[in-house]
Amino acid sequence: MFIKSIIIKNFKCFGNESTPIEFSLPDNQNKGSGFNILIGENNTGKSTVFEAIDFLRSGTKKEIKDIKNKNATSDDIILVEIIFSGNVSEIIDTFSQKNKIDVFKKYIYTIDDTEYFKLCRSSEDIRAIHLWNNDLSEYKNESGIDAPLKKLFETNFVWSDTNPNDQVSFGSTTLCGNLLKEIIIKFTETDDYKNFSEEFNKTFNSDDCGLKKELKIIEKRTQEIFSEQFGSAIISFHFDELKVDSFFKNTKIEIDDGISTYVEEKGSGMQRSIALACHKACISIQKGSEYSNHLPLFYFTLI
Repeated sequence: MFIKSIIIKNFKCFGNESTPIEFSLPDNQNKGSGFNILIGENNTGKSTVFEAIDFLRSGTKKEIKDIKNKNATSDDIILVEIIFSGNVSEIIDTFSQKNKIDVFKKYIYTIDDTEYFKLCRSSEDIRAIHLWNNDLSEYKNESGIDAPLKKLFETNFVWSDTNPNDQVSFGSTTLCGNLLKEIIIKFTETDDYKNFSEEFNKTFNSDDCGLKKELKIIEKRTQEIFSEQFGSAIISFHFDELKVDSFFKNTKIEIDDGISTYVEEKGSGMQRSIALACHKACISIQKGSEYSNHLPLFYFTLI
């Protein structure tokens, strides 16, 4: 599934015109097909195209006046419309929330054996994404689709004016976090992790461990006070094993370019290069996965 075109109206530097921006799509034959480069001078709207995609996908917390074209009238609406094409049905089957598959598939339409899926967000109803019903030639709002729809196309932007270090963190929603997700799941099935889990409980929850012996003093006193008020009860502290992904959140990237430091201590240019390298690594690894024919991937760069 690929972005075929986008229409941007009255969003930041884009005016009221409705001419779509058409993108090059991969043809699975020519190297580099599907790679899009936006070229232009400063303040011509290159970054705004990406901001518009982000606006459609995630909405905005800004005031309408802050994102509306300054030359637009009060009656003009902000509109961002995207048309996807390609293996839309497969993407929905693979990535959609199960109870939303049929909902999304109602809005797939076919022209010359190619599937299309069109959606928009506008200032008329800025909190909702609307899906295009090609049979009725109108947009429809389906309740509860915004979050499931985000899973159909992930976006990762490395902005030149923000901290690129955020892109190389390992939180559950970050690029690097997603990159490790499958590895984390497989790791929990290994003997190494099972041995770790056993040792964790032995260290923190066994009556013979030093920590538990120290806690017995607090447990006993707490139990005495509780029993005076509510009656007899046994009180003990138990340490739940941390979820494995919580360990990975503390992962850091170390770079030795003559001086070994973590990435956040390097310059912003190097941080940005690492972020872009992680993007490319993520894509190359995913292409070799079982979902290689399904992944909704989009490549753009600015010059």
